[in-house]
Amino acid sequence: MATHTLPQFQMDLPEGWQDLTAYVFVGPSQGTHQQMLSLTLDRQVTHGSLEEFGQERVNMLREAHGELDVLKDEIIALPSGTEAYEFVHKWVPADGHILFMKMVCVLIGGVGYVFSTSFTKRGLKTVAIEVTQMIDSLVPAEEA
Repeated sequence: MATHTLPQFQMDLPEGWQDLTAYVFVGPSQGTHQQMLSLTLDRQVTHGSLEEFGQERVNMLREAHGELDVLKDEIIALPSGTEAYEFVHKWVPADGHILFMKMVCVLIGGVGYVFSTSFTKRGLKTVAIEVTQMIDSLVPAEEA
């Protein structure tokens, strides 16, 4: 896996505006499903614990989508030992193809990193491993 360093920039924001930087990484297609991983940064985390931070994000999902078919909702350890909050739910869009939506939250140095992706059933057994490796490889700019 190649290391990818993202460019940094500076911009003035008026009072009341907040930077919720978002990145989208596009991966290989699996049939008709385009694999993507999004990463959103929250630099103003108001909760002290990882679980509270993750639950806040889950509550946002519930507000937007209503009832969710939850498959996993727990604190996990990534392969490196980094603690993360993982939430997985099943979603069936209008086309009838079942997707598994996964969100992983990590807190590092007071910054919240929220990763979101979706998988087909086949992708859960293949691409999900790569996605976990990508998430686990996160090194914030100050630490890189």
